[in-house]
Formats: sequence, structure tokens, C-alpha cells
Amino acid sequence: MQKILLTSLVCAFIAVGLQAQILDDPTLVGYWEFQGNAVDASSFLNNGVSQGNPSFVPDEQGAANEAIFFNGATDWVNFGDDPSVRFSSQESFTLNVDARPLKPLSGSLSGAYGNMLRYDDFDLSDGDEPQSRGVMLFRLRYYNSGFRVEFAVGQGPSTYSTLLSNELPYDAWYSFTAVRNVAKDSMYIYVNGCLDTLMKDAEQISWNTNGQFLKCGKYESIFSTEYYYGYMQSAHVFKKALNNAEVFELSGDSSEVTDMYATVCQGGSFMGYDQPGQYYIAYPTPESCDSIVRLNLDVLPPLFTYEQVSICKGESYNGHLTSGNYIDTLQTADGCDSIVQLQLNVYMVFLNIIEATICEGESYEGHTMSGIYIDTLTSVHGCDSLVVLNLVVLPPQQTTALVTICSGESYAGHAAPGVYMDTLLTAYGCDSMVIINLEVLPVIQSEIQVYLCDGESYNGYTTSGFYTDSLISHLGCDSILTLSVTVSENYVYDTVLVSDCENALGIPAGIYLDTIVTESCDIIRTSIVKNDNLYIPNVFSPNDDGMNDYFEVYPSQTNIEIRRFVVYDRWGDQIFEINNAYEVRWDGYFRGKRLNPGVFTYMIEFTCGGALNRRAGTVTLVL
Repeated sequence: MQKILLTSLVCAFIAVGLQAQILDDPTLVGYWEFQGNAVDASSFLNNGVSQGNPSFVPDEQGAANEAIFFNGATDWVNFGDDPSVRFSSQESFTLNVDARPLKPLSGSLSGAYGNMLRYDDFDLSDGDEPQSRGVMLFRLRYYNSGFRVEFAVGQGPSTYSTLLSNELPYDAWYSFTAVRNVAKDSMYIYVNGCLDTLMKDAEQISWNTNGQFLKCGKYESIFSTEYYYGYMQSAHVFKKALNNAEVFELSGDSSEVTDMYATVCQGGSFMGYDQPGQYYIAYPTPESCDSIVRLNLDVLPPLFTYEQVSICKGESYNGHLTSGNYIDTLQTADGCDSIVQLQLNVYMVFLNIIEATICEGESYEGHTMSGIYIDTLTSVHGCDSLVVLNLVVLPPQQTTALVTICSGESYAGHAAPGVYMDTLLTAYGCDSMVIINLEVLPVIQSEIQVYLCDGESYNGYTTSGFYTDSLISHLGCDSILTLSVTVSENYVYDTVLVSDCENALGIPAGIYLDTIVTESCDIIRTSIVKNDNLYIPNVFSPNDDGMNDYFEVYPSQTNIEIRRFVVYDRWGDQIFEINNAYEVRWDGYFRGKRLNPGVFTYMIEFTCGGALNRRAGTVTLVL
């Protein structure tokens, strides 16, 4: 994003420090300050050699030996023929002289010249005429009332020149600048930094100054030799065309310059500039002299920030919900890009299921009653950690045993009939009280009437009659039995299913056969005792294939009522509940959408024979 901030506008005056930027230009190939010598202050060291007897005098500010005086008769300076100060018609260049011309003391001024900088006797051609010898000069034309500045290349009719529009008075300090701009096919003359004259190169003259000397102060031709009369305090040669602002600075004028301060974001620009630095911009005025603006441009780079952030699942940071590396581009207060590299860590909410059993009177994590408890803790990352506790509190167990033994035998060390109480420990370490009701049987004499169906036998007897046998009772005691056998034609079988809630009868599960004597045929009764009252599967597959599509609870008898059945997901959220039902089934859906495979926790409360019971466990959903 581009944003331009103009911070202030102030006024200043061009001075030596202002010129320093131009003088550091690498295209400056000659700079003579005439400070007591003709030494070149540029990096090219094109030192001049004085001819005649030019003297060094005070400059415009009165500083001693800071200017050179030419007597107009014999004085001049040879700057040499180094390639660095040679030019061709295909090159742009700039010549500058700070001078104080004086009016010649003798001779006719009409058509007279005073040379400031000159190349002479080099190859020249305009394309229409044969190659000839030409000159390039930056000189004065003298008149009685004043002088005009001329910049010319050529010889005879092929001369390409531009001349000041007005005469300037003698005996005053001026900054004269001649600019050759190849790209625009133009020549310019500036006086004191202001553009005075412009001429287009319509004839396309071709020339080259190779091998020629650059002379200062002398004009020489086959017709005459003329010298410059006056003072100079500096001369410059650039191998480029200076622009208006640079010429204005080089003039050293005390005209007003406006400072402008601007700030842009990287990638933006102001007035065509996109790099930080100081730029000089010239604006034409009605007087043909430019108004100079010095632009001080600051370019703000993008602000780079690295963040490492941790959040919990379900939270967001700058709109991001999942772990990863993100790069966001924001804006600073200055309107520039602020690039934030975010490393986001999203920590899960943990679920921990604990199955615990304690004895009555004990506690677990502060809980003393059976039930399912959900506690929310804080993990090391500051996120929720769900702990689901399925707590079973075991009451003291009391078991009553009716034991019958034969006379002369013992049970648990007891031989006499009576009631005995013993305290033991269960597998969980809880108290278990056993009450033994011991009966000691004497030898039994009994009479039994037996009714048989036709085809049956009893102790080997298959016909009706009275029989006396010495037997052993079911407890192994002696029993004298008088048997009355009645055989009937028919017999009946009957099966009885006995469900014992929570094993309240104390009878082990199994199949028991009882014989009931009737007046006709015996009824053999099969008693099936089942102690398990609920069947709860641990896996189901709701994939609509017609097999095991529901998670169902199967009661073993009709007197079992489901009071409450609840299913939780791994984070402890309730996803299914049913109350007061005889039939329980869950299809694996939550809010109309089938859940993904996983492990779920259930809790069930039910009554069996009027007693309230609880169970909890897990079930796995697969597809």
C-alpha cells in the first residue's frame, strides 16, 4: 500500500553544501577552482598549465587568490587533451564558467570575441559538405554597451550555435552554463542558473574533439587570435546534460530553495521517486528562472513481526482455528504494510475416563456416593481437561447361608445346629458378613408316594406298589424310605424361568430339575435361574445394513424399568438421553447427523424388583 506523508515545508538558500551533491557527480570530469593554481579538483586530475602570465586575485567574496585574472592579450590556460574531457556529437555534456567579464580597453569591439572554453581544429561534417576542420567554443561577443554569450560548434556556414537574446553589462560576476542534450537534439545557455536561450540541432552536425586541447581564455583561428579579458573563479566540465535543478544549484545563486519532506511506503512513489534520498526539482517561473524544490524522501520498509501463540481447541486467533504457520498483512499507523508471521498451536481438550470402586465409608476425589462425575481441570497449556469418574461404592455385604449336614458331620468348624456369624474381606477389601444357619439332620425315616407316568421308573421300580429302601439323602445322610409307587398312563414336562434381580435369592445361576407328584402323572419341572438382569453390548455399527445398527439395552425380565439412559462423547458433551423406558436404543446420530467412529461413554439407571441400580461403561461405534 502506498501512503505519502508530507511532514513540513521550509525555506533555505543554496550554498556551498548544496553544490556538494553536484560536485560529487561521477560525470564531473573537470573542476578548476583557480585557488592560486589551475589544478583540477575532480577525480580525473586534468590539471591546467598557465600560458602568458595570468595572476591570481580575490574572488567574488573577496577571498584572496581564489580567482584568476586574464589580461586580454597573452594570458590563457591549457587544460590538456585527456580523453576524459573530449566529446563527440553523440555525447551530452555541460560546460560552466563563473566569470566577471571586463570591457576590452582597445581595438574595435564589433565582431570581437573573448573565449572562455574552446576546442579547435577537429574533424567536422554536416553530411552535405566534405569533412572539414571545426571548433567548439563557449565564448563572449563584445559590444560597446555590453556582451552576449555564445555556444557554437562548426566552421563557416556549418556553424551550429546559440546566442544570448540580450546583452549583459560588463564588470559583474556571472555563472554561465552551456548544456548539450543529445536526447533532445538541443543546446541551452543559462545565466545565473536561469535558462536564457534554447536552440534545436536541425542540421545534425557530426564532430569529434579527439586529440584536441581544451583551452581557457584564448580564441585562435586562421583569421585572428583573441583573448578573454576579465576574471574567472571556477570552471566545470560534465559528461552529461545537467537538468534545470542541477544547473540552478551549480550557479551558486542565493535564490530561495524550498525543502519538502515526504514519506512513502516501500513499493510506493512520490513525484516519480521511490528510493530514499534527496532530490532537486525545478519548476519554471514567468521570469524563465526555475523555482527549486529540494525533496527529502524517506521510504518506510514493511514491518515484519513474528508471533508464537497457543490457544485451546474451539478458540480462534486473528480468525485462525487450527495449528499452522500463517502470514497476515496488516497496516501500521502510517498506512504501510505490517507483515505478521504467526505460528499458531491449537491444543486439544483432553478426556480422561476413570473407573473406580470403593467401600462404603470411603471417598474418592471427595466423592462418597456411587455415580458419574465430570470434573473440568486445566492442563499445562491452560486448556480444559475433562475427567469422567464412574464411581461405584460397595456397601458391606451380608450373606445368609442355610446349611444342612448329617449328624456327626461339621461345617466351617461347627457341628451343632445353630446360627453363626463370620466377618471376611471381599476382593475389593470391603467387609463381608456371612451368617450360617446350620441344621444337623438325624437319620431320616420317611414315606414317599411316587406317581409315575407309564414307561417311567423310580429307583428301579416301574410298577405300582409299596417298597422299603435304605437310601442316602441329597445331603448324604441315611434315609429309610417307604415308597408308595403309583404308575399312571400319562406324564407332563414343565419348564419355569426364574430371574433373580441382583442375586437377591442367593441361588447360583443354573438349571434345576424338580419332580412334582400328582394324582396322575409326575410333572417334571425344569427351573432355569438367571442372575444377570441386563445385557449391554460394547459395539454397534449404524451403517444401515440391517445388522447391529442400534446400540440397545436388553433387560432379562419384564420387571426391569429403565429410568435414565445417557450417552457422552469423548469431551464429556451429552449427545443422547432417554428416561423412563422399557426399551432403549440409540441409532448413533446426533442432531440429525451420524457421528464418526469413536468410543462413547454411557450411564444407565434402572429398577429391578423395585430396587434402583446404576451401570456405566463404554461402547464403540464402527462403520
